[in-house]
Amino acid sequence: VPIENSSTGSINQVYDLLSKYGHFIVGEQTVKVEHCLAAPRGASLEGIREVCSHEQGLLQCAGYLKAHPDWVQRPRLNTAESALFVSRQGDPARAAICSRRAARLYGLEVLAGPINSNRENYTRFVVVSPVMERREGSDKVSVLFRLPHRAGSLHELLTVFAVNGLNLLKLESRPILGRSWEYRFFADFSGDLTAPGMDGALLELFQTAEQLRVLGNYRSSGEG
Repeated sequence: VPIENSSTGSINQVYDLLSKYGHFIVGEQTVKVEHCLAAPRGASLEGIREVCSHEQGLLQCAGYLKAHPDWVQRPRLNTAESALFVSRQGDPARAAICSRRAARLYGLEVLAGPINSNRENYTRFVVVSPVMERREGSDKVSVLFRLPHRAGSLHELLTVFAVNGLNLLKLESRPILGRSWEYRFFADFSGDLTAPGMDGALLELFQTAEQLRVLGNYRSSGEG
């Protein structure tokens, strides 16, 4: 599942689903994403009136779409499904923002591309599993935690990372339903759960947080 994009940031729905269903992260992959505008064969840019794509596809191509304010933007399930939908509809006034591969697969003609605003556009995908898995070479840890609702609690927990020499790679907050202005945090940091000293660091994190769950220990895909 996609969890973060270098242009538009975190995909919040995925963080919420990880919390809701209690699944684990067992791997990740970073993929360069290039979007194109594709439509049924015979269509032209001048005739386009509606564009379909996943909301992330629309956001990542906001600069291009801004030049076409008369186009109606229709969010759909994902970019590939948008290409399939446009192909099946066969309407030359309707286009999809998708990959060139999806356009080719569903017999669409590429009218423009790449159209994403950021040419260095990468999406980080995570592999999820209902059970914890750990493979050789795992060098990244993801955790979910909730803090006591008092001054300084986040500072105390971040100090644990600093004191134990853990390189914090990402920190994301999400609101807790039913508890206004309280948040659940997701953190990624460099590390191996089997490394010397990691047990002590995790114990400190458990003691500092109100609730903490290890989401996974897996091999980092590195930067795009």
